[in-house]
Amino acid sequence: MIDLPTPHRILTSRAFLQGSGNGDSLENVNPSPLPDGCLCWVIDQAAVYRFDKASTGPSSPPDVIPTIFGVASPGRWRRIQATENVAYGSLSAAAGSVAPAQGVYAPWPGAQTLQPSAGFSAAAGGGLQYDDAPTRAFRVKVTGVLGINSTPTTVEARLNVNGDPFIPSFAPVGTIAPNTGPTVTLEAIIPLATGDQVVPVAHNTASAWGYRVTPWTMTATPA
Repeated sequence: MIDLPTPHRILTSRAFLQGSGNGDSLENVNPSPLPDGCLCWVIDQAAVYRFDKASTGPSSPPDVIPTIFGVASPGRWRRIQATENVAYGSLSAAAGSVAPAQGVYAPWPGAQTLQPSAGFSAAAGGGLQYDDAPTRAFRVKVTGVLGINSTPTTVEARLNVNGDPFIPSFAPVGTIAPNTGPTVTLEAIIPLATGDQVVPVAHNTASAWGYRVTPWTMTATPA
């Protein structure tokens, strides 16, 4: 195990990401004296990694790895993506249609694909699930075009956190033609704890015919 003097905000580059017995791997660096947020260039990954000292999130190489002390101990090395340097989530979804009972909120439909993310996974019921720790505030944003399946009426949309409504709520006027309603953007800063799920939902306020949505996107970035 390699001991590095402190303070070290930018470490000497490491040749390899993993290898508990490898003297030139990032995994083998002793994390105890390192400050939260220190950086290291890893040559075999051609990427910069950020040290999240308090994290106990799951290991997901090469995006997230634990320290030499293993997954049971706090501390994760996170690959820095082009736009983020801490936990973030992103998904894209195809167009879809859903027809719940009148007044019943249903998750935005459409097959969902998790995009490169760190600390997030796809929630079982749609949307994003936060898998990391500790609790953090994230700016959650969902964008798509809502329409309706029947006569013109109102489609009300909102974000749900663990099944409970979270402000804001958006109520666009629907149209007869599918997928030609207004562009809806739901955006809010939400504190998330490990296991929390954020799901965009909507319902047709005046009809049981439900609603439609074009291909849509969802992101969760540090607030």
